[in-house]
Amino acid sequence: MKMFDQAFLNSKRWFKGKNRPIQKIQIKDSFVLESNTLFLLSVLFEDGNEDLYAIFENDKNVGICLAEFFNFNGSTRTILGRFGQLQVTRNQEFSTENLKDLIRLEGEQSNSSFLNKKYFFKLFRRLLNGIHPENEVLLTLQKNGFSASAQCFASLSYLEGNSIYVLGILSSVIEQASSAWDYFQGNFSTTLAAELGKVTADMHKALKTLSGNILKESEVPFFKLEKLLKANLEIPSADLLLQKLPALQELHTNYQKEISNFPCQRVHGDYHLGQILYDSKKFWVVDFEGEPSRSLSYRRSLQSIGVDLAGMLRSFRYASAVFLTDTSKAENAFLESYAKCAKCEISELQKECRRFYLAKAIYEACYELEFRPTWFSVPAKALLEEF
Repeated sequence: MKMFDQAFLNSKRWFKGKNRPIQKIQIKDSFVLESNTLFLLSVLFEDGNEDLYAIFENDKNVGICLAEFFNFNGSTRTILGRFGQLQVTRNQEFSTENLKDLIRLEGEQSNSSFLNKKYFFKLFRRLLNGIHPENEVLLTLQKNGFSASAQCFASLSYLEGNSIYVLGILSSVIEQASSAWDYFQGNFSTTLAAELGKVTADMHKALKTLSGNILKESEVPFFKLEKLLKANLEIPSADLLLQKLPALQELHTNYQKEISNFPCQRVHGDYHLGQILYDSKKFWVVDFEGEPSRSLSYRRSLQSIGVDLAGMLRSFRYASAVFLTDTSKAENAFLESYAKCAKCEISELQKECRRFYLAKAIYEACYELEFRPTWFSVPAKALLEEF
């Protein structure tokens, strides 16, 4: 049996407790199959909080393990553990035999990904209690005829008492597609940008029927940015942005008072060029789990479409800085196409995007100062020149 200790956890990018004192690490539950063992690992911190992680004993054998999990008749199967149970759910029929040659992708992030030519399995490493947005969003998009997302075949969940933790989702592979971020490099075609605008409008239309949580207006981290700017005054533009920060905060307050013509609904929540694939024929939208740093409740909330649109516009600006090209025409084409498909006025759409664009740039400035100071100039330019 694999041993799990702090050194093991610290070596994993998906472990979120690297700087927190740990009181105890223990196996909370396990599910043993002929080919593999799935562990639910409990990490209890000295502050009293607990994290739960999903770990396969052998990542090279996950496909064979999934083939065993999903090889049953019906739509739902329950496998008992010591304290809880594993719920295996199939949304449609599929061949379990073709799961066996899944391989793990390198470049591990907060999740782990396994795929072959037909299937894609996303394993959520750190487990959160509650309904997972990616599962319900994919199923809603399928039900409402949105054709630019993967098919959701099945899911794995861990149930303990009244708690439910989604471990992973099995979906279809989008073949011969590459990231739109890579594809747009040097090719910021207004035609392609307009097509992306249409796909975005179609996605939002398909998500209108999905219910969600009522979200109180989220705080924009002006105070955090002020502290970071004061601590990094040697970075170019930091002092200028610090001087302008009160005016930006007042502007944000005024934006909050404006009445929106767009009702809140479910959205992607973490929308940017890295979440879009292109296969030379069409765009595909992926990764519907929302911002991983947010709670499941927040990610399942009803929000303005401006959140997604502003995220994509800011992504275009990052691409502009990286690839040294003007993306303004592509941005306009993206919004104009969205407005046409959504049957709304472009001026109203631009107004809706404005306040979320400001909030997004504030978040970006905080992130860059904390983790990538050399990138700070990208959001700083927006905050200093566009408002």
